[in-house]
Amino acid sequence: MSPRPIRRSQVIAPFGVGAMVDFTGPVSLIHCGLDAWPFDENDSSHREFRIEDEKRLSERLGVKYFVSPPDFRVPRQFGDPSQENFNLKLPFLRFPKWHVCPRCGLMYESEFHDKQAPVCRGPIGTGKDKGRVHNPRNTIQVRFVAACANGHIQDFPWWEWVFQRPDPEITGRLRMQTSGSASLAGVRILCEEKSAQIKILESRTLAGAFNFSPGEGSSLSRLEIYCRGENPALAENHSEPRCGQDLYPLLRGGSNVYFPHVVSSIYIPYKDESASQEVLEILEDAHVWFYLETAASVKGEILSSDVEAVLKKLYPDRDVSAKSLALAANRKLKGKNASPKVVVDTDDQEQAFRREEYELFGKDMQEGTPKTNLLIRSEVITDYESIISDNFKRISLVHKLRETRAFTGYSRIFPQDNLSDKQRYRLISKEKKEWLPAVIVRGEGIFLQLSEDKLSAWVNECKDILSERLNPLQETYDTVRARRKQDLRPITPRFVMLHTLSHLLINQLVYECGYGSASLRERLYCADGDYPMAGILIYTAAGDSEGTMGGLVRMGKPGRLEMILKRATENAGWCSTDPVCIESTGQGPDNCNLAACHSCALLPETSCEEQNRLLDRGLLVGTLSHPEIGFLKFKENEGYQ
Repeated sequence: MSPRPIRRSQVIAPFGVGAMVDFTGPVSLIHCGLDAWPFDENDSSHREFRIEDEKRLSERLGVKYFVSPPDFRVPRQFGDPSQENFNLKLPFLRFPKWHVCPRCGLMYESEFHDKQAPVCRGPIGTGKDKGRVHNPRNTIQVRFVAACANGHIQDFPWWEWVFQRPDPEITGRLRMQTSGSASLAGVRILCEEKSAQIKILESRTLAGAFNFSPGEGSSLSRLEIYCRGENPALAENHSEPRCGQDLYPLLRGGSNVYFPHVVSSIYIPYKDESASQEVLEILEDAHVWFYLETAASVKGEILSSDVEAVLKKLYPDRDVSAKSLALAANRKLKGKNASPKVVVDTDDQEQAFRREEYELFGKDMQEGTPKTNLLIRSEVITDYESIISDNFKRISLVHKLRETRAFTGYSRIFPQDNLSDKQRYRLISKEKKEWLPAVIVRGEGIFLQLSEDKLSAWVNECKDILSERLNPLQETYDTVRARRKQDLRPITPRFVMLHTLSHLLINQLVYECGYGSASLRERLYCADGDYPMAGILIYTAAGDSEGTMGGLVRMGKPGRLEMILKRATENAGWCSTDPVCIESTGQGPDNCNLAACHSCALLPETSCEEQNRLLDRGLLVGTLSHPEIGFLKFKENEGYQ
């Protein structure tokens, strides 16, 4: 096939393994599994694609390292002679396999590896030219597929649907006719004899094919047509039932066909106050550290001779003592001077992982820490106006940050699934790998840590009103998760308020700074109990130059952040859809929002950690019946009966 470019960051999301991508042609291709990736663990030239310095994330995901998608390189006549890895391409296969002729509607089934679509010459099925052949026409892929909640996907079962039974006798050929109607009733599938007389054996429209409720049986299940366990990403095309789950008809480009699972981590550098800044910066170099680690695995420790060799090769102009660098490298190798982790028994895996970042953002990253990948400076909180100093404990300006985004799998039908780690991994690779795909992106951000005293007083004094307001949201959310067979999750006023505040600030920053609507992201730090967390990181990490020139950090300085928060609060006080929005008991995705809609609080889904769920601006600015419960308007011991 001709080259079809795709950005490296898109390989992680939204076009990771198992995703269907529409390329020019037109052609729909599915991203193949890790077994077919152009990466060989034993090829030394492929070492440049390894990401080996994100130990926190690799330990959490149970892999040794990550692999960045290879960039496509074309050898040039006068190019760099040392450059390697030319013509590396990511693997894709043709899917869906069923095609339809745009001239006569005849349907053809291709194969995964076919480079060209089937060519049709007729015969024509209707009109004055019925039974005649036509000029050769390239067929196009159908727009319907079928999938199950276990992540499998297959072509729509056309023969089974036409004959309304699971194992029909396949005779003749299929033809798709459309009446021009916008409904599925206007799409008719015909089974006809393979003859010029066009004798129709069976006929069925697609009316009712897509009638199903999430978590309930589909129209195909009622015909005893179930998932066969097919996985085109691995070129698996099973003819015998191997899954047996409910099979749901879907539009090829539907949003519920593919949900990538991405786990991200903010890079935390190693700290060593006894080493010079120059030494720390050298040890931060991933190539240097890999070389020294390899040497230590053979000799048991890092020797000065190893350091001299790497300095001569990579840093010939640096006047650094090999002995001091070797001492610092051995301390890092043995984990000395590493900051102790705060272990909280009530933390789940995600909270424990983020608590390390939360503790980090709560202090300046200055002495004893390399500043290549992370640079944090805080402002004096009393330099801000009262709207900030009364509600926040700390404002940290993150001048530099590095985020690693690792692809761990995907789900279909629902954003989350109940598969085991082994089942989920089996969707993206036939054999277990020591790595997962990932990309590194750099940017900047603002970290806002709320005042725990103000937050605790608000929750305690407004407890009854907040509980009454959030109860309908909790019931709806529990119903959705139970229907999808997912674990229940408590919704706290602390989390909903933090989440909504993050959305309002991002919307205002986009307006004030001119960022693209999807260029800012949120990262929430929230926990109750004896070791509470209440922080928001708003950052840009888009993999390019946008948002890395200090524009976002500048908006976090005194005199600017107050204006952002004031305007965000004013805008949230009255939505253009009020009073419908503020009085809502359920709206948005899965009805899992209260006072939050596209006119006031929603963001692009790539910017939100909760897929635009669990939002309520009433907890920030108050409601019509209880204006005093808004966190930003709350004054302790005033106005509560």
